[in-house]
Amino acid sequence: SVAWLGWFCVSERERGEGIGRAVLEFTKNECQREGFKKLKLYSSLHPEYKISEKLYERNGFSKEVEDGGLDRGFKTIERELVLKA
Repeated sequence: SVAWLGWFCVSERERGEGIGRAVLEFTKNECQREGFKKLKLYSSLHPEYKISEKLYERNGFSKEVEDGGLDRGFKTIERELVLKA
């Protein structure tokens, strides 16, 4: 079974304080507790999301699908984290 994490953001003033990492860790733990096998999310290659891409990569999310999205001027990414039982 798969859980999806909706879009979330951290204020520029608060970045670098571990809030994004804490949100991912909390979400991961809750999903594991509920018995989910995977956690997925959407992100983007838009320059504004560069820092979030690093966050997802550092926290084990692999890039599964990269949507063309060129009509929007940037690509959409589907990321996935396989959860431990």
